[in-house]
Amino acid sequence: MNMYAYIMEPLAQKHAEPYFHFIERNRERISRYFPRTIAATTSLPSTIEHIADRIKAAERKEIITHLVREKDSGNIVAAIFLKDIDFQAGKAEVGFFIDEPLQGRGITTHFVSEVCAFGFNTLGLEKLFMRIAETNNGSKRVAEKNGFSKMGILKKDFRIPNGELIDLIYFERSRHQNA
Repeated sequence: MNMYAYIMEPLAQKHAEPYFHFIERNRERISRYFPRTIAATTSLPSTIEHIADRIKAAERKEIITHLVREKDSGNIVAAIFLKDIDFQAGKAEVGFFIDEPLQGRGITTHFVSEVCAFGFNTLGLEKLFMRIAETNNGSKRVAEKNGFSKMGILKKDFRIPNGELIDLIYFERSRHQNA
């Protein structure tokens, strides 16, 4: 995959319409693991409001959203988040999703690496972590390819939209660890 065909940038209001369409294309598939994002982006006006909230959260350094888009078309193809940023403990969670047809091409792995570098080098974090459903093999591969180590299983740690509590695998990577 030619990574030069893609660019990553912070979420901004100019992304409202393409971000809404990106969510629409992936709504059913990502609803299981990103229910708050799905609930906040049900229309273009709600997506504009959601982006405004995310920009304010980024200014407070609580959650920082980066989007990956195709250089030529401008289509958004992935979203990568640093969330639950805790400067006291020097850590944050990494979350991401990508257009289904682009899964398995290395795009997410590449840009997650860039977001990790941002977290360590720009924000000065000491540790990044991911909580990934046991059945999400693609995300587990992204974690492993980015130098995250499996630390254990968080039993019944996340409630999916149908009300079921599911187990998550906890991965982490420290600043001084090589990817």
